[in-house]
Amino acid sequence: MVAKMKELKSERWPDGSVIARTKSLPWTPWALPGSYFKLLHINRTMNISVALIKMDPSEKTPPHHHYGEAQVYVLEGGFGYERGDVYEGDFICEPGGITHEPHIGPKGMISLTVFCGGLGGVDGDNRVAGFVGCDEMYALAKANGAADHLPPPPNRA
Repeated sequence: MVAKMKELKSERWPDGSVIARTKSLPWTPWALPGSYFKLLHINRTMNISVALIKMDPSEKTPPHHHYGEAQVYVLEGGFGYERGDVYEGDFICEPGGITHEPHIGPKGMISLTVFCGGLGGVDGDNRVAGFVGCDEMYALAKANGAADHLPPPPNRA
């Protein structure tokens, strides 16, 4: 253990290991209204993002589509939708291919979420419109000064 506490910053080490100091990362506004994230890890090969997600109290999200599975562990608050409610301490695995519009509880919500494949919005004709995957989340986090611990995208000619 370090005798003197220094300012803890997220780091990427030469061997590829990453430590995300979540308390020092700012919340980045996300794709859904009233939502924010702290991007902890990305795997571009598999289009996986691991993030803390924060939702404002009593927010009703617009319909969105899961291109791949989403694994959610609720740390604080909760949410619900047509299948039921999810509370603090619960884990839910939502399969890829679903479209839904959760409502956030009165205390808001913070979750640890793994996105496998990304999300898309749904337009007025019930068609998937847009895509938010690990590269889009990285770009948002980088613009907010919250991605120094993550590897940048590869150079593409």
